[in-house]
Amino acid sequence: MWLGLVVGSVGCVAWLIRFIFHDAGMAHAAVVGALIAAVAMRVLNLPVVTCLPAAHALLIANQLRRLGYAERPSANGQHFESAAPRWLRWDSNTVLMRRAEAGIQLTCPLFLVSKLRQSA
Repeated sequence: MWLGLVVGSVGCVAWLIRFIFHDAGMAHAAVVGALIAAVAMRVLNLPVVTCLPAAHALLIANQLRRLGYAERPSANGQHFESAAPRWLRWDSNTVLMRRAEAGIQLTCPLFLVSKLRQSA
């Protein structure tokens, strides 16, 4: 569904550019740029798992709240979800913080890893 939505949207934009400006080169460049951006955006939202020291759990939770995440009830640990409206959220944009042997195990989107490691 995601791919269909992206291809359909990009196709409509390319058609509009070609129709309004009568320039096939501009439409082609817009399509290529939009597809590269869509793939990059999806890659940055892929969930990854990382481990951090347990002493940093409170700092990470506070950083997530500052970034606009709200804590939701969960049986698996602390579950954070974006506080944005539902239609603006990706399902992969959730953060799960669980206790592990050496500290805490953090499952979050790739774009958040470096930001959360800086706060820890």
